[in-house]
Amino acid sequence: PANVAPTLSATVNGQTGNIQVTAGTPLTFSATATGTPTPTITWTFAGQTVSSGMAAVSGTLTATATNVAGSDTKTFQISTLGGAP
Repeated sequence: PANVAPTLSATVNGQTGNIQVTAGTPLTFSATATGTPTPTITWTFAGQTVSSGMAAVSGTLTATATNVAGSDTKTFQISTLGGAP
């Protein structure tokens, strides 16, 4: 079969857009991707690979699905409220 570039669907705390949460709240993120061959999905924050459950800090969280045919990316802007002064 022909290679097909990934199509990515991703959520953070059940939302598909930017997130506003209390600082330190665990972030739950998930993603699925279609493509041939099956894409690999990675999540990054501040240039580092991260896992679901990380404590919320302000910044950009990115999901990327990659295979030999290409990649697809979804970006979430995380804004935190409160926390330590």
